[in-house]
Amino acid sequence: MAESKVFTTITARADEVLTESYTDGAGRVRRSRSELPNSAGGWTGSLVEYDILGQAKRSTVPTEIDSNWTPSGDDLTRGFLWQASEYDWKGRVTKQTNTDGTFKSISYDGCGCAGGQVTTVQGEEIIEKDWQGNNPISLGRRTQKIYADILGRSYKTEVMNWNGTVYSTVKSTFNGRDRATLVRQYAGADTSSTYQDVTMSYDGHGRAKTQHRPEQNAGTATTYNYYFFVDFVFVSTFTLWILKITRTVSERPSRFAGTNGAKSGSLFRACSSSLTARRSLEGSTTSAI
Repeated sequence: MAESKVFTTITARADEVLTESYTDGAGRVRRSRSELPNSAGGWTGSLVEYDILGQAKRSTVPTEIDSNWTPSGDDLTRGFLWQASEYDWKGRVTKQTNTDGTFKSISYDGCGCAGGQVTTVQGEEIIEKDWQGNNPISLGRRTQKIYADILGRSYKTEVMNWNGTVYSTVKSTFNGRDRATLVRQYAGADTSSTYQDVTMSYDGHGRAKTQHRPEQNAGTATTYNYYFFVDFVFVSTFTLWILKITRTVSERPSRFAGTNGAKSGSLFRACSSSLTARRSLEGSTTSAI
């Protein structure tokens, strides 16, 4: 079993925290731990088990352990708590079991390869008790149905009532680039006349251009602007600043507002930029790069 060690710190050369990971012959992490200062065991760790196909079938939640991987401190009596997953023949998760034994089930109907697949997700069983914690009554499981089209895109999601009827539906319309241009939420099934829309548009690069949400006034929208090569001129009464910014291509939108005397302390943050500033004051000119 191979071992790797990583030291991390927030401040330079101070309070380093060690994280150790152990992998098997297939390169899969089987166990990992990190230092846990001021604890009884000194470490917090987790374990992972895989099935014959390499899928994670069981894993533990972070547990306080000692140097020998033995639960200690607050976790001494309970030990490792495991959560598990089960899969079908296509590698899709069909059941997720929590550490307390409750589970969520997932079933698949239709043919996913030719479209028409319907995924039904049933959450943990809801148990209702009286104010003294007695007379438990099972209310059932919260259920959602997710519909996929022939391209594998999830275009409709239904949230069900306890009796199996549809409580609400969210349906998406896509453009030729698989971008959602209309997301409509219905009160009930998608045949309902009560709904609200979110509309989006995109530029030639596939980036968000406008978005209109139900809480916005009719005819208004949030607009996203992207700048690549821009010249900015800021003029004040006493000082003339000329800023030229050359920005590398980035997917992050930027907004700018300039007025007389306005200064910006964070233009194109987190981007690669070249900045040239020139100042002219009472006939004398200085430049700085």
